[in-house]
Amino acid sequence: MSLLKKGAAADRNSARVSIMMGRVWMEKGDYPKAVESLERVINQDKELVGETLEMPPDCYQQLGKIDEWEAFLRRCADENTGATAELMLAQILEQREGIEAPKATSPVSWSAIRRCAFSIS
Repeated sequence: MSLLKKGAAADRNSARVSIMMGRVWMEKGDYPKAVESLERVINQDKELVGETLEMPPDCYQQLGKIDEWEAFLRRCADENTGATAELMLAQILEQREGIEAPKATSPVSWSAIRRCAFSIS
């Protein structure tokens, strides 16, 4: 961990260091620091956000802050970080509000879901 901290101090804009630190904090059970590290990536390198999105849901769940996870996914979608965030957001909306919710609130997400569904079938 000390090497990662040195790396972060040397280059505060390193998305890769933030991703690695997020993983380490998760393994240690320090979910607030994990979320902070992983959310930092959106400001550092939007193209790498997709690499982080499998980790934060567990952190937010452990913290009891699922609404903040949804807000972060909305931010990712608004800032065009890739289809992964849009698909995850659509899944949350579908689970909470039914199948029409993603279609009504986010046409981009809904079209991405349809493309994926048709390419699979």
